Amino acid sequence: MRRILFLSCVILFLFIVSAHLVWAQPHNRVHNAIQYIEEVRIPDEAMLAAPLPSPDGRYLAYTREGYKGLYLFDLETGEHRELTNLRGAGFGFEWSNDGLIAFRATLGKEAARQIMCIGHTDGVIEVATPLLDSLSLPIWVEDNVYFALWDQRPRIKTAGPNPQGLFDEIIFCEPAGRIRMFDSLFHELERETGSESKVFFLPRRSNHEDLYLVHCLDGHIYLWKVGSNRLVDIGSGSNARFARNDKAIVFERTQDDGHRIIASDLFLYEIATQTTIRLTDTKDTIERTPAMAGDGQTIFFEVDGTIMRGVVR
Repeated sequence: MRRILFLSCVILFLFIVSAHLVWAQPHNRVHNAIQYIEEVRIPDEAMLAAPLPSPDGRYLAYTREGYKGLYLFDLETGEHRELTNLRGAGFGFEWSNDGLIAFRATLGKEAARQIMCIGHTDGVIEVATPLLDSLSLPIWVEDNVYFALWDQRPRIKTAGPNPQGLFDEIIFCEPAGRIRMFDSLFHELERETGSESKVFFLPRRSNHEDLYLVHCLDGHIYLWKVGSNRLVDIGSGSNARFARNDKAIVFERTQDDGHRIIASDLFLYEIATQTTIRLTDTKDTIERTPAMAGDGQTIFFEVDGTIMRGVVR
């Protein structure tokens, strides 16, 4: 009888301890593939979005609701400052390897667009283009930022010291959604990809491999290798970015009710094995806009206007 009573007490004790541990670490319980999740405490009361770590991992650039403005947070010192408050600057902005941020801003009542570059240390804005009605998002290749002009004759230009010979091919998505390819001499290439009937947007270039990813209005993400005639469908998703030295892609997969997003989880796609790994599985938490730091483990994302940080196992 005493042995039964003793075992009952032990079981009750273990149950209480385990319940306490689960309660004390709620993020580890629900984010089963991400450890050590914590809020990045940025002194900004606005709804924050699209966190993107700098190449050296020290800074975190982000935007506010509606993609208005760009802001910088020093992860080491906690310093926070505004880089620009221009409309549209937070959509599709990109870091260069040497710490510049290229972005496309919308200015004036006519909603003309302009590509600019800003230094994260001095905050000086350099204008790369005049005001134009139809202008692509910027793409970095080494220290040069490239952009496409969609006027009577589609063409690309650059703002940098060595504009030619830095790439084999570069792609942009025109306003109507067609993928347009150019060689290093800025000549347009006519190549069939097998997806001419689809509408694409937001292309992103890898830094170390000849790879691009593009988003599509069919709700899927596609991978394209330079010189290929085929786009690889990696599945449904949005807000995709290259990760782990361009060996993987992180992205979100959302659900909506026709009016608003009601669920969203994060995923990682391993390019070599063509394997998709679920990073979060949460019903009550909507995780969005993931971006992985250069260490290949630290991941930043947004939850209800708050920026979170975790470590992928």
